[in-house]
Amino acid sequence: MLWLVSLVVVAAIVLAAYISRQRVRRTLATEGMEGRLLYSDANRRGAVLKCESLGLKGKPDYVFEHDGQLIVIERKKREVTNQRPYEGELLQIAAYCVLAEERFGNEVKVGRLQYLNETIDVPFTAELRQRMVATLEQMRRAEQAGEAHRSHHRRNACAKCGFKSRCGEALA
Repeated sequence: MLWLVSLVVVAAIVLAAYISRQRVRRTLATEGMEGRLLYSDANRRGAVLKCESLGLKGKPDYVFEHDGQLIVIERKKREVTNQRPYEGELLQIAAYCVLAEERFGNEVKVGRLQYLNETIDVPFTAELRQRMVATLEQMRRAEQAGEAHRSHHRRNACAKCGFKSRCGEALA
């Protein structure tokens, strides 16, 4: 009897995972995203991607492979203004491109920022990569020197921040 219960539980887990993956694929297909889905953190259960050489880790929303190319997609909960992403969003997509390259072993040529009102493709260039690495180094130096300060006034951002336990300036 125990084996039957175990079998039913395993079947339910497999079915739930399949349904979840199909739902994500249908949603993405309606938004014009084609290709093979390699990674998803849409349900907040994606594995943390890591790049040990840069001491970098993170969870992009999606990584697709389309025509042999990796495409990293990050969805934003705001509208883009003046057709320009913030510098931090560009650096975030660059970091996710590095993480995808490390995890999947393919070069990323474009990251995609999806806003509520528009989708912007961000070429992942050597210049953008270098800006991201330089920013990481600058952030680490500031933290080591005790000069890293909160850069906003949003309680919500502090509540979700991974550094809030070590931050003397947290709002939440």
